[in-house]
Amino acid sequence: MIKTEILYGIHPVFEALKAGRRKVYEVYITKQKDSKLLRDISELIEPMKIPLESVKPDYLEKITGSGFHQNIGAKVSEYPLISFDDILNNITPGNDGFLLLLDTVVD
Repeated sequence: MIKTEILYGIHPVFEALKAGRRKVYEVYITKQKDSKLLRDISELIEPMKIPLESVKPDYLEKITGSGFHQNIGAKVSEYPLISFDDILNNITPGNDGFLLLLDTVVD
């Protein structure tokens, strides 16, 4: 079974769509009259053939677990992660790069 997550909020959903690192299975948006958000998201996902579902705000709150969903959510694949061992195994001598480790960073 494919593991999925629900992203919510304007910027997280738009950035996930633009970045292309995750598969986006469906986008949820609350019903609004003449919404610029609806037009923008429709234009963005139309060529991607991603289903757009218009839902009630209480349903979006239920699936996101938050009332701060900004009227948009998306069902996406898990974020692709790389193990720390894989990072260490890919370090090459003479590489001028650096490794920044962060913990407990929130939006």
